[in-house]
Amino acid sequence: MNPREAGTRSPMKMLRRFLALFRRPKLEADMAEEMRIHLEMQTERLRASGVAPDEARYAAQRQFGNVASLQERVRAQRGGLWLDHLGKDLRQALRGLGRSPGFAVTAVLTLGICLGANIAIFAVVDAVLLRPLPFPNADRLVTMFNSYPKAGVDRDGSSITNYYERRGQIEAFASLALYRAGSAIVGQNGATQHEQVLFVTPEFFSTLGSEPVRGRTFTEAETTPDADDVVILTDAYWRQRCNADPAVLGRELRVDGRARKIVGVLAPGFRFLSSEARLYFPYASSLEQRGRRRGIRAAGRRTSLRDSIPASPWPTRSARSTGTTHVSARARPMRG
Repeated sequence: MNPREAGTRSPMKMLRRFLALFRRPKLEADMAEEMRIHLEMQTERLRASGVAPDEARYAAQRQFGNVASLQERVRAQRGGLWLDHLGKDLRQALRGLGRSPGFAVTAVLTLGICLGANIAIFAVVDAVLLRPLPFPNADRLVTMFNSYPKAGVDRDGSSITNYYERRGQIEAFASLALYRAGSAIVGQNGATQHEQVLFVTPEFFSTLGSEPVRGRTFTEAETTPDADDVVILTDAYWRQRCNADPAVLGRELRVDGRARKIVGVLAPGFRFLSSEARLYFPYASSLEQRGRRRGIRAAGRRTSLRDSIPASPWPTRSARSTGTTHVSARARPMRG
């Protein structure tokens, strides 16, 4: 037999053995019947040669061999021996647990807790490390942070000042955006609900490569405190709270007692990392806030995977007057 034929027959042989497991009761009955017929035929031959009936049967059994041993060999050849051993082990284990119900309950609870913990850990690892982000060219998305070498701080949040200083100034990045999580009370008095929200800069959705399917994103003019009365909805919120109204754009939504105009609806299934936000607001800031607020998260999209991520020092506003403190802009791949 050449290797090609062997490679073709081997999977078929494994398939036949697997299918035989589902016909095991019939196979066992056929095997017992075949052995019984062989014994009877040998007994008849011995009786025909003049051996007494009782002695003929005993002689036939001795010549045939141990029936149980033969059955074990047949099961091993057709691949069912492991199933017999497994069944015996399970029956023995169940009998042992039945004799000690307290131990049985403890064992079952321990197994349940261990399985639940492992499933939870795998779900987190899968979402954060294994599963790719649901955005176009997700391998180019990064999370930016600040590093203060002289202060001994390796990783810290960005600031609004950093955002406006770096935006459009780093060639390795096609775009840069800020985001900050929050919460809000949405609705009229007596019919309000607590919602998770996200405050984002105008480039946020274009950086992710996911624009609204209805309406538009935010504008630069809407990043000032007096003009940020707009909101973008997720598809889930639009369907659940607005009854999937196709004319929802331009309607008002009261948020924390303030009316905001709906300007966009995101694509179905849109979700930013692990955020539960269903409403998105413009990240508004005054000129004074842009000079001092820190602890904000920044996201960026690299122009090319071949471009290196810069780590050159960027002085803060206070550093310009003293010349002693520097902040380095660093980035890492975005994870869920």
